Amino acid sequence: MTTRRPRAGAPPAEDPSWWFAAIWLVFLVLPVGALVDSPAGAPQRTLAGAALLAFAVVYALAFRNPRLLPLRAEPANTLGWFCLLTVLVLLTVPALGVWAFAMTQYLSALCAFRLPLRQAFTALAVLLAAVLGVVLGGLLPPGSEWVLVMYGTSTVIIGGMRLLVHRDEQHLALASELALVREREEVARDVHDILGHSLTVIALKTELAQRLLEREPERARAELEDVLRLSRESLAGVRSTVGRLRTPDLAEQAEAARTALAAAGIEADVAGRPDAVAGPRRGVLAWALREAVTNVVRHSSASRCTVRWSADSLTVADDGDGVLGPEGNGLRGLRERVTRAGGTVTVRGGDEGTVLEVRFP
Repeated sequence: MTTRRPRAGAPPAEDPSWWFAAIWLVFLVLPVGALVDSPAGAPQRTLAGAALLAFAVVYALAFRNPRLLPLRAEPANTLGWFCLLTVLVLLTVPALGVWAFAMTQYLSALCAFRLPLRQAFTALAVLLAAVLGVVLGGLLPPGSEWVLVMYGTSTVIIGGMRLLVHRDEQHLALASELALVREREEVARDVHDILGHSLTVIALKTELAQRLLEREPERARAELEDVLRLSRESLAGVRSTVGRLRTPDLAEQAEAARTALAAAGIEADVAGRPDAVAGPRRGVLAWALREAVTNVVRHSSASRCTVRWSADSLTVADDGDGVLGPEGNGLRGLRERVTRAGGTVTVRGGDEGTVLEVRFP
């Protein structure tokens, strides 16, 4: 099964950091303050208050679950959320007047961070032109030019942040490609080391057995047994090395963990949504889960193992011996892999067992 990596510049299908977008809703205090001082009647103020509350909820949902709307394509979903938020802004105009424009920067943020890079900047340009037309067209009361200054400044800041996010996405993609190249080089080097030596010895022993076959059949048989042993060892080494090329899937690995723990007589408590992890971290956490469960089965003498993961962490805890010996090759390789991906590996042992935790910032 292959995994398709999102193209550079495309936003994620689900933003696990939606709370970061929601934090900026604190600036709705400006239109709320304007609503308190608004000279409009009670019906208009009630409608504006309800629209403000709905605006905050819808804006958070647009980042937390962008595919909640029954629209298939990502840009169409973003357009749907944009239209819904625009309607809510317009409902506040009778009570807030020009202060309703304080909410338009959220529309810019939605377009900037929920659309691919090129479409995002096109949308920002269209929005800026629309606000410019409203201000210069005299559709706002005199002295409202500050709306254009405020919106223009916030749009420039939002655009700059989107560029930084794009650069970070490119950096992560290049780091992932570099890690893959390094891993392939390691595999090629290991295969060469295994086969280069083994095949040379096998060839020499086979030639020797061929010469001894008539004169010393017993010695020839011993040489052929060595050839068979070396062939099996080389095959096992190649299988182990090539197996590293296949990145395990997190969902498959979770099921494999349940099976392995059950076969070892260990009660398994595995919980987590595989689709909550996106990008290169998914493969890294799958590797970590496999290595951690292998250690539990082989070394822990545990009766229970708990596995939990989220978008940026994995925890595997057992109630076994809790003895931490020298770090083996498997754990050392996992630590190197996680470090290259920008994460950390922590192993804690004690009387109540061992806990392995992988965490990304």
